Amino acid sequence: MSRETLGAGTVPNTAEKLRAWVRDPQTIKEGCNMPNMQLTDNELNQIVAYLLSPEVDREGESMATQDIALSPAAETSLPFTARLHELVVTVDHKKLGLMYIGSALFFFAVAGSLASVIRMQLAFAE
Repeated sequence: MSRETLGAGTVPNTAEKLRAWVRDPQTIKEGCNMPNMQLTDNELNQIVAYLLSPEVDREGESMATQDIALSPAAETSLPFTARLHELVVTVDHKKLGLMYIGSALFFFAVAGSLASVIRMQLAFAE
């Protein structure tokens, strides 16, 4: 397992605690946003087995969903309008942060150029 604890450090990440967490997370950490899914014992066993399996992400090595993930080449081969749409509706914090920094730099440059125009007008006042 890649994490040592569950529920933001509430309990150690062991098989039995993971099972209890998936079964009813409110008993482990009251007020968490993860709902009780009312899983059957069979479903619970399958989910816990999946989470404990080596196919689950281990430091980015492999994932069970790797075969459906887009490769970087396929991701950049999308048409411009599709990439623009993805950028506008994204909830990826990394993309949002880069867009925030980019827009701040853009407006900083615009403000600097407008300030230069004002100074030029003041220098050559008629």
